[in-house]
Amino acid sequence: MAAANNTRSINSERQLEKELISIFGELFVHTEKFYGVGKNRVDFLIYTQDGNFGVDIFTTETKRDLQKNINIKVDKYLDFPKGTDLYFAVASVNLSEADVQDAITNMSKLSLIPRLEIVTISELIKRSTQYRSIHSPSFTPLKKEQV
Repeated sequence: MAAANNTRSINSERQLEKELISIFGELFVHTEKFYGVGKNRVDFLIYTQDGNFGVDIFTTETKRDLQKNINIKVDKYLDFPKGTDLYFAVASVNLSEADVQDAITNMSKLSLIPRLEIVTISELIKRSTQYRSIHSPSFTPLKKEQV
């Protein structure tokens, strides 16, 4: 069960990376970017004309587990740059955007990170269109097969 969940998490992260790169370009989507003074990393840091934003993606299938995951993650992100938007992106087969918003309604801990939004993957993709991508110079991206 744990191995299946881990595989699903990795697949969700890779799929989101592809989506973000298709919107913003490979040069402007940084994977596993360190922040703060410790060893903490955000899954993705995206550079845009309108400022940067971070994304932490995770899988969960129940509202209760969603709340537990968020409580743990909030503590990890307390030193995330204050002027940067941060999204916790929920990859779930069972939870809709309405379910996610319902689950977080009374979570007071969320106020510790003022620019934090908890959303589903599809909602994150919609919201990411509010950011204007940076025009990148011509380059040939590194193909995954070449690594």
